[in-house]
Amino acid sequence: MRDIKNLKVKLNEIPQGGLELHYSSESHELDTALFDLLGEAPIYKVDLLLNHSDSVTQLKGSISATLTQACSRCVENFESPLAKKFTTIYSKSEEGIKTLSEGLDDLQGSFDIEFISGNELDVGDVVHEQIAIDIPFQPLCSEDCKGLCPQCGANLNSEEPHVHSESQDKTDSPFAKLKALRGE
Repeated sequence: MRDIKNLKVKLNEIPQGGLELHYSSESHELDTALFDLLGEAPIYKVDLLLNHSDSVTQLKGSISATLTQACSRCVENFESPLAKKFTTIYSKSEEGIKTLSEGLDDLQGSFDIEFISGNELDVGDVVHEQIAIDIPFQPLCSEDCKGLCPQCGANLNSEEPHVHSESQDKTDSPFAKLKALRGE
C-alpha cells in the first residue's frame, strides 16, 4: 500500500504493465494538494495510469471534481463540475522526445510533453496543475448573471425588483461625500 502522505512516484519502480493510482474525496490523499483550488472539503475522483520505459514516462489521467467558485459578476459562490482526461509524456532528454516522435501515430488525442529531472514524479503537483489549467479566469454562476448594482452593490439576480429613486441616487452615491467636500 502506498503512503498516503507521500504522493511521489519513483519512475524506476513502475512495473512493466504500468502503475494504476486512484484517489478520491473519501480517501483524502490529494486534499492538501488541492486545497487552494477546491477548498476545505474537496470533491474529486482521480484515476492515473503510469507507464515507464528507458526514455519516457507516460501518464494518462482522468479527473472529475466539483469546483466552488465566486462568480465574477455577482460575487456569489457556486459549484461547477469539472471533468477532464489528459495525457502527459515526461522525458529526461531530447533523445527521448525524438524516440517518442517516431511513434506519435500510436498516441490518440492531444498530449503534453514535459522534461523531468530526477527519478520522481509528484502526482499531487500534476493533478493540481491539470485542474488549475481548466479553472475559468472569470467564472460565471450562469450566462445570464446580472451582476451587482453599480449604485448600491445589491445582487441584481434577486427576485425582488431593484429600483432607485432620483433623490436616493444622489445621496446614496459613494462619491456624495466627496462632492460635498468640493462644495457641489
